[in-house]
Amino acid sequence: MEGIRRIFLIGYRATGKSTVGRLLAEALGWRFLDMDQEIKGRLQMDISRFVEERGWEAFRTEEKRLLREILDQRDQGPMVVATGGGVVLHQDLLSKLPQDTLVVWLKATPETIEARMAHDKGTSVNRPPLTQMGSAISEIREVLREREPLYSRFSHVTIQCDTLQPNEIKEKILSHAR
Repeated sequence: MEGIRRIFLIGYRATGKSTVGRLLAEALGWRFLDMDQEIKGRLQMDISRFVEERGWEAFRTEEKRLLREILDQRDQGPMVVATGGGVVLHQDLLSKLPQDTLVVWLKATPETIEARMAHDKGTSVNRPPLTQMGSAISEIREVLREREPLYSRFSHVTIQCDTLQPNEIKEKILSHAR
């Protein structure tokens, strides 16, 4: 891991960023930060409720503020960051990532994402709808169509994680980071 002091996990909802991030941080002995959980703690409410009351723009403002803080905290030691799925919308900040940051895109098909979200009890409070489309699979496809070019642009490594277990993904990341 010589030279790498930060690992950012990016990707759509339910691709394993939080789970893999915890495993990766534990394996490395690094600090772990889940951006959505940090924002939730700061807001003292579920993300769904915050978005319902204040809107997505207000949430993105909070997300951008936290991302800026993370990037400014160069003296906090090495860290694994599980970003929110929309962090790539903050292109101005991501385009200035330090050289010691490895960005890994955890990629999955819309069908895998839909299945994972349907089985995750936390979806309703942690993953409010991003559009007014109604159908989960339609929303996933539409948002991925918009974000995949950004995930691709900002990532150094892409891992197709549909059929991989969290520990397998962790090992792949470790092999890329060495």
